[in-house]
Amino acid sequence: MPIEDKVAIVLINYRDYDSLLRLLADQECIPDASTVVVVDNTEPGRRNYEAIDVILNIPGVTLLHAENPGYFGGVRWAIDRMPSLRGSSSLMVCNTDLRFSFNDFVAYMRAESAAFHSAKVGVIAPRLVMPDGSPTRQLHLMDAPSARKMSRLGRIFSNRLTLAMYKRAGDAKRLLRSSGVGSSAELADGQQIFAPHGALMIFTSDYLQSPDAFANPSFLFGEEIFVGLHAEDLGLTCIYCASLPYTHEAHGSMGNWPSRAVSSHLRDSHLWAAAALADRSARGTKRSN
Repeated sequence: MPIEDKVAIVLINYRDYDSLLRLLADQECIPDASTVVVVDNTEPGRRNYEAIDVILNIPGVTLLHAENPGYFGGVRWAIDRMPSLRGSSSLMVCNTDLRFSFNDFVAYMRAESAAFHSAKVGVIAPRLVMPDGSPTRQLHLMDAPSARKMSRLGRIFSNRLTLAMYKRAGDAKRLLRSSGVGSSAELADGQQIFAPHGALMIFTSDYLQSPDAFANPSFLFGEEIFVGLHAEDLGLTCIYCASLPYTHEAHGSMGNWPSRAVSSHLRDSHLWAAAALADRSARGTKRSN
């Protein structure tokens, strides 16, 4: 597919219209060199039609309603209906509970697209910052986790009680780390990593040319593992970019008592990841330098 000199931004919304409207309102304008698509996974009975009317009247924004195919499923839904997205020079996939400048991201990706192609970069991990712009812990995957760890987590997530306990412990740990306790807040610009934090991922045209670019077999969760493995299979790298700051307010909130559906999705995604990572180890796949 011919590559168009446009950057696509695909926003996946599920019931969070307040965050979505705030993110769109943050933008001085929608960049001419971009295609902005909102995939609304919200059930018809829970949609905010006042917010939808506002979105429909924002120039340069396309709104698609989906029957909740999941996170990467929402991206596939958009590409099926707008095939030109796959021909973008780069494509961002993100949650709505973020704050970042579309103009800055689009300008940077357009300027660096040729360099990324030459360096065989497939995925870019932007820099997570605090709301005031100060450093915070990066949530990207530096290396591929072990199959044993994913299998253990899959067992933990099979039970809602152990999942809730694990989540509360993780929330406390993240609170400490966000303040810089016991963790490095910054990586080196351009540093190669395994995969970006799933809240905001940027894919280059080389990654997008793969027909399976977003074929994560899990309904929710596990996107980072899928992306890291798929980029490796394509012979592409993932790098950290300090020049692209953003804030993420929720960090994947799922409530104090995760639902049965969330527990099931977490279990299935981690057990899939365990199997995929075990296969990676068996094949002897290593990250290229």
